[in-house]
Amino acid sequence: MTAKKSFLLIIIISFSTLFSCEDEDLEFVTIKKSMLYNRDISKLNLNRDAVFEIKKGTRVKYPIERPYIVKDITTNGIVIITGAFTYKNIDYTINCADLIPVNTTDTFTPSFISDLNSPNRKTWVPSYYIDVLQSQDPNTVLLFEPYWVQKYNPHLWMHHDGHEPEWYENFLLFFPYYEFVISNSAIIYNEDTRFIIKNISKTANGYNVTVKFVWESWEKHIRDSFNWDIIKDKEYFNMILYVDGDYMDVYIEDMKHKLNTFVQVDQVFLNELKMFIEENTVNLFLK
Repeated sequence: MTAKKSFLLIIIISFSTLFSCEDEDLEFVTIKKSMLYNRDISKLNLNRDAVFEIKKGTRVKYPIERPYIVKDITTNGIVIITGAFTYKNIDYTINCADLIPVNTTDTFTPSFISDLNSPNRKTWVPSYYIDVLQSQDPNTVLLFEPYWVQKYNPHLWMHHDGHEPEWYENFLLFFPYYEFVISNSAIIYNEDTRFIIKNISKTANGYNVTVKFVWESWEKHIRDSFNWDIIKDKEYFNMILYVDGDYMDVYIEDMKHKLNTFVQVDQVFLNELKMFIEENTVNLFLK
């Protein structure tokens, strides 16, 4: 074999290995029997629209082209995180709760994962929500998120008559704002900021999670003031979840860059806070 042919063979093998590793990094396995659906979740009926069922232990790949993760409500009232995953070279919608990364070190404990439908469910929300309710003043929100009173925000809506809505109307439009939704295969932060999980590693105080943004154009979907430039050139980066009881500090890449502090609250708390901001009334007495 000539030197030129040997060089070309090495290049071909190197590229094959590279793409093989890339696919492996984005491979997931079902942890129970799972249904495959068409991709449009907003029109999805879980009881009617399944294409077919795959067995526990089935491997699927996260598509490199046209990836997506979304939290939405189906036509039969089920809130669900779904994603596009490839099975036998065809993309389907799969419930993210049914999947874990093939090569993950650990998985989240069941109580840590977001239950989106139980009336007794708890939700990870910014810890300042407690401060707002304890303050007895809805405008306390603006101490933490002053941009709600800005004249222009591309994410906010206007009344049909052209009048600018009150700040709390837009706040409640996204409520609970900056919610942190967790599954073993994906994390959603405030609806539009979405991450696919490569690895979960348990620590003494929580988890280190290796993630990547779902979309290449992720910067267009960021609504917070966090400086995401620290991971701008990285395909994968670390999300550190430091848990202390019902509270959780989330750091990006290292313990110097804190994204937010979250608290796990029940639906009674969220309903009370929403009513408080809407009507400036409160019945829940917090210690």
